[in-house]
Amino acid sequence: MSTLKIVLSGDWHLDSPWDSLPAHKAAEMRRLAREMPHRIACIAREEQADMILLSGDLFDSPAPGPESRAAVESAFRNMDIPVFITPGNHDHYTPGGIWDSLNLPENVHVFRSEELERIELGCAYIYGSAFCAPHRRELPRDFAPKDGKDKPHILLLHADLGGRGDYLPLAEEQLRHSGFHFAALGHIHKPSGLNRLGTTHWCYPGCPMGRGFDECAARGAMLITCEDGFWQGEFLELGDRRFEIMAVNVSGRDPHEALEQAVYEAREGDIYRFELCGFARSCPSQSFLDTLAEAKGLYAAFLRDNTALPPEDGEGTLRGTLMRLVRERAADDPHMAAELARALDWALAALDGADAPEEVRK
Repeated sequence: MSTLKIVLSGDWHLDSPWDSLPAHKAAEMRRLAREMPHRIACIAREEQADMILLSGDLFDSPAPGPESRAAVESAFRNMDIPVFITPGNHDHYTPGGIWDSLNLPENVHVFRSEELERIELGCAYIYGSAFCAPHRRELPRDFAPKDGKDKPHILLLHADLGGRGDYLPLAEEQLRHSGFHFAALGHIHKPSGLNRLGTTHWCYPGCPMGRGFDECAARGAMLITCEDGFWQGEFLELGDRRFEIMAVNVSGRDPHEALEQAVYEAREGDIYRFELCGFARSCPSQSFLDTLAEAKGLYAAFLRDNTALPPEDGEGTLRGTLMRLVRERAADDPHMAAELARALDWALAALDGADAPEEVRK
């Protein structure tokens, strides 16, 4: 029985600023991010993987700092399995650039061309193609496996599956008819799990740790296993701290008590944005939240006020009628309260002949 095990990771974005956090906490997050290469190497040893595939954007720029360079160099220095890297749009390959100057061991192979390069291993054929500039629109000319039916043909690519932009758009039909057995993809930061198009399995591992509220929930890497042609994927959470958004409906409640309850239910050590929604005459301050967050042990907490004034203010007018209708709908469907509050802000701004509030326009 033949078994192939792959550790798939990418989009580390080492040296990301984490500028939504206070400076000292942003620095701590950058330090944690630099531990990811070592964690990936440890997982590969623990799982007795046959290879590590790294699907691009390991650095946030093509000129990373010395600490991030050293983290990548040291992580794979003692590895005795093949490691394959395809540079992405953030850390694209240029002659004499970062990928030529890193001191990497012989078992680490970096793809350095937009042409499709094939490497033969005892357990698989590995194909890779690099970004050689910040933008790329065309797939390699020969986007297909070569001969060899004795082992899997695996594609490593930083690409935008189903996209149409400047970051190597890859149509689903192109992948479906490509002939590859497995496509290890980078660029999309949300983990996809293992999927299939025709006979081609594909996966985005996502970024190993969130960098903002557009990258919420668990983040990590993927362990891909192929046993006698049957492919399986296992998500491995790596991030020490998650970004999370929690809606807090304050309609008919004391807003301070509602926020306190939400913080109590939050996961210790994570980074939260609490979005107040519904109707209230006054809301808690950021300093009130800071006190609650420190007591709970949250790493950081932010407050966004999406509430509206109670509808009874202005009853009998068009403004009051709008507010009453929104209040009734919010009572019927509390999950829609935040969106209804935003819609009401639009409507009230229109009645006043003003632009929508900046918070709504975001």
